[in-house]
Amino acid sequence: TARVAENLKLKDTRGVLVAEVQPDSPAQRAGILSGDVIKEVDKKQVAGMQDLRRLLEESKKDSVLFLVERENETRYLVLKK
Repeated sequence: TARVAENLKLKDTRGVLVAEVQPDSPAQRAGILSGDVIKEVDKKQVAGMQDLRRLLEESKKDSVLFLVERENETRYLVLKK
């Protein structure tokens, strides 16, 4: 992941790189794109896939706030479960 992050010129290589987004999935509806890096879930830092899975499982809400880095810009996206 670090090599891919370097190739994308990302400032910080922590997070989860999105390789593919399934059509008509909650991720696609939230605006998440291939190449995005998920940095936070509900304002909790994501260091890797284990963190991402755990935070999604722990969330009891109907929607989850993602901090996503895309093309050296960060943005918040809301994923509805």
